[in-house]
Amino acid sequence: MSIDVLFPFHRNDFYLRDSIESLLSSTYSNLRLIFIDDRKDKLVDISKLISPFKTYEYIKTEGASGYGESLRVGTQLVRSEFVALMNSDDIVSPLRFITQLKLLENSEISISKMYKIDSNNNRVKSLTGDLSGPKYNPLYLTLGAYGANASWCMHSEWWKSNAFFDSSNCLDWRIALESFSTSKISYSKESLYYYRKHSNQVTKNTMLSFEEMQLSFESWNNFVTKYDLPKASYEVFCMLATPWNRAVHKFDFEYLFYSKKLKELVNEKHTDVSKDFIKLVRRRDLFALKKAPNFLPKKILIINSRYEFLSLFLNFLYNNLVKFLR
Repeated sequence: MSIDVLFPFHRNDFYLRDSIESLLSSTYSNLRLIFIDDRKDKLVDISKLISPFKTYEYIKTEGASGYGESLRVGTQLVRSEFVALMNSDDIVSPLRFITQLKLLENSEISISKMYKIDSNNNRVKSLTGDLSGPKYNPLYLTLGAYGANASWCMHSEWWKSNAFFDSSNCLDWRIALESFSTSKISYSKESLYYYRKHSNQVTKNTMLSFEEMQLSFESWNNFVTKYDLPKASYEVFCMLATPWNRAVHKFDFEYLFYSKKLKELVNEKHTDVSKDFIKLVRRRDLFALKKAPNFLPKKILIINSRYEFLSLFLNFLYNNLVKFLR
């Protein structure tokens, strides 16, 4: 069985060569690469870079068309039963495709744990927190694009049915918000995908306006209602789902309410991911504490956090006491 790999790229540099080298090191040999050349300047010949692959397609855009348009063009060439995403800045484990293909025997889409690396391939810790638990739940999407990234490997039918293509920000996240709650998802707790952070990155903007994030905000609000959560203000969305966006930070009682509701929801109905999920929410609480403009809500959040810690500590003591008495 072959896997089509959608590989859009917009420049020729050592990051591109690293990405291609990591694909060539794959233990799964039946890869069919779909290279989408979105460079503004296509004068430099890249045929030597892509020729080592046994099977590939090479297609050119008009140049600087963007991620969404590149994926749309590449998807028209998908022929295999399975398709995967790959960004030209990133690298993957040699075991990525063989591991995810096995997971797809019982799912529609496979996602992988991933971590960030710098330009020297050193691991970089995320300020907003990484997934650390062994299981995945679409509810993580309320806290950001967790699982909505280029680690996707899926049945081509799923991709063609659920993917859409536009030029707005956070495309993968918005596709996930629209589709994950009704999809059969498998998750690899092993890190198979390494997302690279560097100074020349296209998606490095941390000051996005409401207009630039409006579609993501609307998709997020539609998503949370599927979990019987109320729609939230744009400010709450920013503090919970995009705390990296420094353009908006407003801390008030609505944030306290929503943070509490999320913790209650995961503790009551999603206990298999509650420990990891609540850690991520508390990390956002810390961001909120730093940005709190007034004293009263900040004091309430501090008291609430201490109460939660005390509850967890007492629960820990009780469980260990029960084990000891047994």
